[in-house]
This record gives sequence, structure tokens and C-alpha cells, in this order.
Amino acid sequence: MISSPITKNECCFYCNKDGVDYYKCIDTGTLFTLQTLDQSEKVGGEAEEERNNTHNNARINRIKKIDSNAVVLDFGCGHGYFVNCLRNAGISADGYDPFDESFFKMPSGLFTVVTLIEVIEHLQSPFKEIQLIADKLINEGILYIETSFQKHIL
Repeated sequence: MISSPITKNECCFYCNKDGVDYYKCIDTGTLFTLQTLDQSEKVGGEAEEERNNTHNNARINRIKKIDSNAVVLDFGCGHGYFVNCLRNAGISADGYDPFDESFFKMPSGLFTVVTLIEVIEHLQSPFKEIQLIADKLINEGILYIETSFQKHIL
């Protein structure tokens, strides 16, 4: 039996993506892997910049088309790379990530767009957290969710 590193409860195999086995906690639905990933390749630095520039430019263009005066919250922003890309593109942006001390505090105020990029699959209680996120949006604001796990959603 595989157990969750957080809850210690029972988990099941979820999928294999790019050679990495992912498991899903039966109680919380949280996805995780037992494999140690080389984070120097995954988070921060030149590798992330090179890998994400094309995608980030497309995301920024979508946001500008939706709202040329967007005020964006990047929820689950990690080290803030996309937040900086938004700011460099002239978009007012802030980030939140409970696992990075630079973005540990939820920004105050309301936003016209909230992004969750490769985050939704990691939320412990997605519906509850989406409601909290919705409270950060202005009326008729945009919630932008992106995940590479879409073909694995049950």
C-alpha cells in the first residue's frame, strides 16, 4: 500500500506522466509522486525561463485580450516567475503561494483575473479552495485554470 506523505492515508496509482508515477490520496484527492524530481531542472533558473517563455507569452496575450487593464493574482505562483513576466508585460500582478516565503501572504484586494497554472491538481480541497479564490475576484472576473493533467481527470 502507498500512503500519502501528508495524511498517511491510503493512496492509489493515478497516472504516469513523462516517466513519473503519480499517486492520488483517496481521502483528499491530492496528487503526489514518490520519486525525487530534479528541482533544479523544474523550478527557477534558466531552464524554467526557456521552457515557459512561449507558454507565458501566450498566456499574457490571452489575458490582455480578455482585459487590457487586468489586475492578476497568480495563485500557487511558486517563486513568482509568471508574476514577474506579467509585470514585465505591463500588467498589474501579484502572487500567492503557501510554500514560498516571498508569496506566503494572500494579497489584499480584488482581482480581475486569477490564474492557477499547474496548481489545481495539487489542491487538497479543490472546491473549497476555488470558493476562496472566487472571493478574490471582482464580479464577472476571470478564473483561468491550466493543468497538464487534463487527460487524466477522472
